[in-house]
Amino acid sequence: MAKTLATIGYAIVVRDLPPRPGCVLETATLQRQSGEAQLSFEGRKVTVNPPADVYEISVVVNAHREGLIAASTLRSVERAAVHAQRAGIRVEPIIVLDRGDNLTRLVCSEWCSKGASRILYDTQYGDLGLARNEGAIRAKGEWLAFVDADDLIGENWLTDAFGAAVSDSRPVVWHPELNIAFGSESYVYVHVDMESPFFDVSAIAITNLWTALTFSRRSMFLKVPYRATQLSKQIGFEDWGWAMETIEAGYIHKIVEGTVHAIRKKTVSLVQQTTAAQCLPTPSDLFIRTISSGVLEAQK
Repeated sequence: MAKTLATIGYAIVVRDLPPRPGCVLETATLQRQSGEAQLSFEGRKVTVNPPADVYEISVVVNAHREGLIAASTLRSVERAAVHAQRAGIRVEPIIVLDRGDNLTRLVCSEWCSKGASRILYDTQYGDLGLARNEGAIRAKGEWLAFVDADDLIGENWLTDAFGAAVSDSRPVVWHPELNIAFGSESYVYVHVDMESPFFDVSAIAITNLWTALTFSRRSMFLKVPYRATQLSKQIGFEDWGWAMETIEAGYIHKIVEGTVHAIRKKTVSLVQQTTAAQCLPTPSDLFIRTISSGVLEAQK
C-alpha cells in the first residue's frame, strides 16, 4: 500500500508501510542530501529524487546593455549556485534581458546554453522594476534572489541567505552584510539590520538603506511588486520605494552575517538619471503610520 506522508516541494510516497490510523508527518524526519530527499519513518529509509523543475531558490539576473561585463556577473552566480547545490539546495538561474543589445544577448544566450536549468527571458519593458517583477512571476523556486548583470555576488551568498531564511519564520527580506563599491567610485557600505540598535526608520525618508540585491520568499515579491519608474512625473528609485513599501507591509529587513556583494558604480546609471530628474520614490503611507503609532504611544 502506498501512503503519501508529506508534500515538501514534491510528494514523498513511502511504499509497503502497514496502514496506521492517524499517521502524521511529525513521526517522520526529512533530510536533503545532494538534491535527494531521504525520509526516515519508524526505522525504514526511503530515498526519492525531486522532479527536475523543483527548486529551493530562483536567482533572477536582470540584464540590459552590460555587454561583456555580464559574463563576470554570470560566473559569480554560477559559483554561488554550485556552492548552494553542494549543500543540497537546488537553484534555478534565470536571466531577464530587458531591451538588451546584441552583445549582451549573445553573452547571456551562450551562458544559458551551458546549463539545462538556465533560462533566458527577453522583455521589452524598458524598466528595471517591471523586469524584476517579470522574473518573480517566471521563477519556480520558493525563494528568490535578485542580481543586477553588472554586479557580483559572494560565493556563499545563496547558501547562507537560504540558511538564515529557513531558520526564521517571520516575514523577512535578507541583505548581504557588506557591499564593496568599485568602478567610478570605491567604498565599502555596511547594511543596517532593522533589529540593530543603530536602526532608525526615519532614516529611510532621506536615503535608501539597502541595495536591490535581495533574498526573500518569491510570494513576497509577488505581494509587493516593484513600481515603474516615471521620470516625467518625477517618480523613481524603484528599490528605495520598494523598501519602504515592504516595511509598511510588515516585512523586516535583516542582514546575513559574513556575506558580501560587489556593486559596480558607473558614470551613467539609472540612479543618476532619476537624481537628475529630481525624482522621489513612489509615495508611501509608512511614515504616516509611524508618526501615528508614535503619537498613540506618547499618549499612553
